[in-house]
Amino acid sequence: MIVFEVSEHASRLEALLGHGIVPSGRYARLLVHGMTMMSDTRDEQISNYGVVRRATGDVLIAGLGMGMILIPILNKPEVRTVTVVEKHADVIALVKPQIEAHKPFSIPAKGKRGRDHFAALRVVHADIHDFAERGPWDAIYFDIWPDKSVDNLREIAKLKRRFARRLVRPNGWMAAWAEKELRAARRRGDWRV
Repeated sequence: MIVFEVSEHASRLEALLGHGIVPSGRYARLLVHGMTMMSDTRDEQISNYGVVRRATGDVLIAGLGMGMILIPILNKPEVRTVTVVEKHADVIALVKPQIEAHKPFSIPAKGKRGRDHFAALRVVHADIHDFAERGPWDAIYFDIWPDKSVDNLREIAKLKRRFARRLVRPNGWMAAWAEKELRAARRRGDWRV
């Protein structure tokens, strides 16, 4: 993980170039084989908000990333378990201890004064394309791509077809990082978002 600084000038330049709003400040970036896999910028937080809001019951997440979405999901009273499937062992070794360290600081579940709620976490070292566990899950989220590209939509569709039978119905929820944004870009004829 690398900490980087965004200056006020760089922040304005990114906005002018249409790369989203990145307020000036310090951020962290996760590199996998020299490629930025994710960061904790505001845009990254916003693009992952849906899974935090929709996660309930037993949750499957493909891609550990920096673990940014896990703490709020693990603290949700309506979440029982979270299984994260991560392809890169070095990412697990780097991030899992940071997530485990948050357990003592978890927030009390609503209506349960004095008791902390922290859902059970299991991190599996595997490629989501080879992951054979049947579930079922109440929520499934795929976040395995380093960038927003319309090309990701084919892989998203393949994963969603493969995991559809493992989702609890009728209240189950399944999505992928930036999926709606990518579909809109494809309709406009844009290649990258």
